[in-house]
Amino acid sequence: MCMILLLARLFTIQVLGSRRLSSAAVAQRAYGVQLEPARGQILDRNRVPLTDFRRLSAVVFPCLVRDKERASGIVSSVLGLNREAAEEAFSGPAPAKLREGVTADEAEALRSAGVEGVLIVEESRRYSRTSLARHVVGYTDASGRGVAGIERAFDDQLRGEAAKSLAVCVDAAGRPLTGVGYRLLGRGTPGGGLDVVLTIDCKVQAACERVLDETFEWDGPGACKGAAVVVLDARTGEILAMAARPQYDQDRVGDHIADPRAPLLNRCVRPYVPGSVLKVVTAAAAIEEGRVGVGERFVCPGWVQVGPTRLECSSAVAGGHGVLGFREALAHSCNVAFAEVGRRIGAETLIGYIRRFGFGRETGAVSSGESPGSVPDPLGATTGDVAGISIGQWKLTATPLQVAQAMTAVVNSGTMLPVTLVKEISTPGGRAVRVFPRPKPVRVVSPSTAAWVRRGLLDAVTYGSGRAAMVATVGSAGKTGSAETGRISGGGSVLHAWFAGYAPALAPKYICCVLVEEGGYGGAVAAPMFRSIMEEILR
Repeated sequence: MCMILLLARLFTIQVLGSRRLSSAAVAQRAYGVQLEPARGQILDRNRVPLTDFRRLSAVVFPCLVRDKERASGIVSSVLGLNREAAEEAFSGPAPAKLREGVTADEAEALRSAGVEGVLIVEESRRYSRTSLARHVVGYTDASGRGVAGIERAFDDQLRGEAAKSLAVCVDAAGRPLTGVGYRLLGRGTPGGGLDVVLTIDCKVQAACERVLDETFEWDGPGACKGAAVVVLDARTGEILAMAARPQYDQDRVGDHIADPRAPLLNRCVRPYVPGSVLKVVTAAAAIEEGRVGVGERFVCPGWVQVGPTRLECSSAVAGGHGVLGFREALAHSCNVAFAEVGRRIGAETLIGYIRRFGFGRETGAVSSGESPGSVPDPLGATTGDVAGISIGQWKLTATPLQVAQAMTAVVNSGTMLPVTLVKEISTPGGRAVRVFPRPKPVRVVSPSTAAWVRRGLLDAVTYGSGRAAMVATVGSAGKTGSAETGRISGGGSVLHAWFAGYAPALAPKYICCVLVEEGGYGGAVAAPMFRSIMEEILR
């Protein structure tokens, strides 16, 4: 019986627990340097990584270096390191990482020099200087815990086991063991945790970020204050791109906290006065409720007196738009016509439609940092207040993501598609652990109303305020917005520039909303950006 118990115990130690115990034994007698973070990847819809970028690093094991002065001299020369820093790395007993981001030429030079104890290893870095969708992905703290974005929302799923390290085995005196060489300790698969697969398309995301960076300066006295671009799949509501500027470095978040430009803010889910892009909702409400007659004409002298408020139109300098139909009023973004239409609809009904189109509540697609915006209470709203609401002003704010979501109702015959950002959680091998279903669409207006609005948005790009948004060959449709912020600068009103639309015009594939914070007029600033993004994506 004693022999049987002894054999059973030996079997448990030598067979069942061999891997764990041998790893622990090696770790007791090993000098190691950490290589990879213990975290799953964040991937785009095609499983292209948005985190964990491969790179080469130079690592030194001082216990293996005989001529440390010669070795440190070669390394400092090849890698461009300070000689004192290199000598310090070579003098300690523990291994050290000499430099990250070693180029292929530098690696080959070190190998050719034959410096003993210096290895070139490929490792994973969580973020890169060229990382896409940084405001969506978020970042981690020094301990590897998610702090913002997807990193925070899915921290429990992304976090894995202990990190992988490269080690050399030594004896009790710290001398390397002959014949053992270098070993990889820790887990055997990159990431360690589960992967989060997003609806983002890295090619669409890259196109949006490229247009933002090519259009504006983000540093210096004349820098743009901020901008946001959202692109949706017009047929599913999936978010294909969310790009915000100014940008930030995910590895140096502390440097940006006190930055007055607020680069850590995801402006795609931050509320702004929407201005005339909300006229899409006002027009839909008027048609759906039958408040505008067929063939009815409006007269625009360039301004209208609403109670104590004088409401001006964009055509005020030219003496007004003159006589125009309601579709023409939408195409030219006529404030005078929409103030009259808003009065007919009434505060309670109009605000009801605004809420029906998804404003005033979070979309739910972004797990943290999303604002619901603000929709005023219709109780006590004056005639002037209703006129302001009808043109997207007066205590009304919305996020670019909400505006893009509202546009799905226009494209899909009056049915609004809830927007989504996360597709699934999967293993590193690609096996889905949890699939996120798409929320059910919501009917907000009739197909005939949506068709009327689509014709008006096509007119806006064909001959109206959004002509600069016309996409060559396939056409486009959309609505401009020049939202008053209530501030004055240089003798004029400070405006947020908006454009929300879709392309191709007759068979929409992409919905895109562009916001330029304090950028000026939507037709002059945001509309050309929409065109550039759509042309690049469709190409």
